[in-house]
Amino acid sequence: MKSIEVEIEKIRKEMITADKAAEILMVSRNCLYRWAKKGVLTPIKVGGKVLYRFEDVKNFITGNL
Repeated sequence: MKSIEVEIEKIRKEMITADKAAEILMVSRNCLYRWAKKGVLTPIKVGGKVLYRFEDVKNFITGNL
């Protein structure tokens, strides 16, 4: 059971909010929304929250996306 909790915590730490993604990328949340519609960066919706994988944001910055 503990390994599942550890995996969930690991995944949670890999996710960042739209606000944090916008801050890292130095763009507005509206820009993130437009990019999501174009498929540039794909958010993950969990409940009412919009989250981004940190790895996706990092890859976008380095051009590996």
